[in-house]
Amino acid sequence: MRVMKTAASLAALVLCLGGVQGAQADDFYKGKTVTVLSPFGAGGGYGVLTTLISRHLGRHLSGKPGVVAQFMPGGGGIKMANHIYNVSPRDGTVIGLIYDGTPTNQLLYAEKGIKYKAEDFIPLGSLTAFDPGVIAVTRNAKANSIRDAQKMQVIIGAGGRGVNQFIIPNMLNRAIKTRFKIVLGYKGMSTIVVAMERGEVEGTLASYSIWEQVRPTWIKEGKIKFLVQMAMERDPRMKDVPLLQEITDNKTTRGVFTFLTLGRTMQKALVTPPRVPAARIAELRAAVKAMAHDKAFVSAATKARINVEWQGAERLEKLIRDTVNTGPAVVKATRDLTKG
Repeated sequence: MRVMKTAASLAALVLCLGGVQGAQADDFYKGKTVTVLSPFGAGGGYGVLTTLISRHLGRHLSGKPGVVAQFMPGGGGIKMANHIYNVSPRDGTVIGLIYDGTPTNQLLYAEKGIKYKAEDFIPLGSLTAFDPGVIAVTRNAKANSIRDAQKMQVIIGAGGRGVNQFIIPNMLNRAIKTRFKIVLGYKGMSTIVVAMERGEVEGTLASYSIWEQVRPTWIKEGKIKFLVQMAMERDPRMKDVPLLQEITDNKTTRGVFTFLTLGRTMQKALVTPPRVPAARIAELRAAVKAMAHDKAFVSAATKARINVEWQGAERLEKLIRDTVNTGPAVVKATRDLTKG
């Protein structure tokens, strides 16, 4: 009996200690606020998704913390990447919906104020998997194809020189002699769309899903035309729109186009700053994955015309690593074609 009582006491003590340790782990987020950073303004695809995350992530974290969205546009995602890398606390209270061109920009624009190493960010997971980028113009634009853009001027709106809205049209001007005129300085996708409606610009580059979000009727009613798409294979919804890799016979140029396209495959990925504690990373990854499979979140995303497709952290780590380890010859050719 004495042995049985001793064993029972030890078991109770172990359970008690385990409960205390579990409570301590679970209590980290209790009473705290988690900030989700967006690299662009509230009106575009990143902004909409950031807002949705702020509304749904908290219930999947222990302690049910408050979650707020913060918009940090600037430098085509560079401002936010610099901030989360150098300024944000490393305790799991700040995460970023990082711009998918962040690893590519590191190789191409080191001299333009980049103060981060993309491979040091800690991926939590990506909420989208296949969402091609497209250069689109309004129905009133004279150009109907990328070949037409080689013959006539097409006015394109963009945020800054570090974002694909500038990089890709500018590169096409150099590589295949398109005649895109790029107007800089727009503060997010929503302002570019308004400029398109006013006739200030004729189009821009954005993900297909963003067009579905901001102006779905344009697609349904044929008020927008797609000139070229950035993807590894043609989207069935745009089966007649060529890929970047398909519009040139030059081997070097095709390699550049492929490199830039691969840079998009992270899609809408969430990351933390470097050196966040492992236990916190594990909890955040589990919470983000749970949110991505949460019916309420998926339903809200669907209403916002965002197609949620989960990509795990391990795949993102490989994508980032492969991108930043791209060979110098391809990087040099890309820099030559994309310099401002």
